[in-house]
Amino acid sequence: MKLPEEYWARIERDPLSRGVTQHRWLHTLRVDIAQVTEMISNVQSNRILVWRGQADADYGLSSSLFRKALTVHSMSELNERRLSKLEHDFIGYARRAGLGRCMTNLQLLHALQHYRLPTRLIDVSRDPVSAIWFACNDRAQKDGRLFLFAVPRESVRLDDTNLQMVPWAGIKLSNWTNQVLLLEAPPSNPRMAAQNGAFLVGGLARNYAGQQRLIKDKYGHWRYVPAEQIHEISELFVKFPQEITKRRVDRWKVAETYGVTWRVPALRKRGILHAMRLLGVSERTMYPDFDSAREGLDSALSLG
Repeated sequence: MKLPEEYWARIERDPLSRGVTQHRWLHTLRVDIAQVTEMISNVQSNRILVWRGQADADYGLSSSLFRKALTVHSMSELNERRLSKLEHDFIGYARRAGLGRCMTNLQLLHALQHYRLPTRLIDVSRDPVSAIWFACNDRAQKDGRLFLFAVPRESVRLDDTNLQMVPWAGIKLSNWTNQVLLLEAPPSNPRMAAQNGAFLVGGLARNYAGQQRLIKDKYGHWRYVPAEQIHEISELFVKFPQEITKRRVDRWKVAETYGVTWRVPALRKRGILHAMRLLGVSERTMYPDFDSAREGLDSALSLG
């Protein structure tokens, strides 16, 4: 079993654990999501809730830049300074290639992310429907995963055209490695608008043993994840509490980001996608193809 899989299995919410029959699973998931979001919003009203779907439940939470860095450095060698340098090098390369004219560095990163070039941005959505679609739309034989992130309102960053450097460039390293920012900006392309998208970004999570990462060993005993393996689970400093109760949520630290996750069983994916198509959420609407649509529009106009 992979390390992320072991960890997520420990803290994930599963409607089936309540004795719910399979045909009631989706309804129970909706109810559970509504209850969790209502509790967090009522108890921690200073937080913004965003969502992420991953088609493979066993994957860790990481950016494309982080995964690219692992082709150069080992997991134990990789640290925030090296990741930051790699990010700086990629931005410099893009500029020298003629990319990003009249763009801030953050706008350039948005564009690089759209074209699937390595950045440390992690895609999220402002609504759970889009995230659930992403959790279901690929890897039909694998369970998917839905994440909810409760980000402090003070950690939201809006697009500032007067700020040429990235918004996190001026944050002290010791603070950056346990901070997560939510980047809110007008949609930079039709896909981002259709997916109700935003981005999370953060320093490489501070790497110390016992950082709230527990798994069971082969004997069934709880143990801490070794410090050098923590980033296999999450690149970001996000806390995933095992229990979501009013009392526990009330104790959340003001400046820290918290997460909740649900497993989406593979056998439910097809049915969920069918239900979403009835709501107008599909491959065609989540990845709008304006180029192909132009031909049809031109034909319709000429016929008129």
